[in-house]
Amino acid sequence: MPSNAQWLSTAKRMYSTVFAGQTKNTVVISRVEYDYDTQVNTVTASDTITLARVYDIKKSKFDGASIQIGDRLVGIINEGLSVDPRADDVTCTVNGLSVSIEDVGIDEAGAVYTLQVRDK
Repeated sequence: MPSNAQWLSTAKRMYSTVFAGQTKNTVVISRVEYDYDTQVNTVTASDTITLARVYDIKKSKFDGASIQIGDRLVGIINEGLSVDPRADDVTCTVNGLSVSIEDVGIDEAGAVYTLQVRDK
């Protein structure tokens, strides 16, 4: 069975070669801390991912509740991230647009996160 490092290597190769013809996407995930006195979010850690894949969800998957029209999936490699996208205190931008993270999945090897995002 391949090791986690081998899965990461395969995922990076796929994202950099197989998806190379797609538009380059930049995803920024940030961990924020809310100050109740000033009512301001302060970024405590941030990751900029330039090797990301953004794609639409199949229409047959829309259920009107957890998956809505306009939601997209964002695939990011799980390597060297200081911010865990599964945490509650995380903000996200995709190609400069602020989005909310609705759901986060990770493959069995732990190599790729799949974020379900929705425009704010």
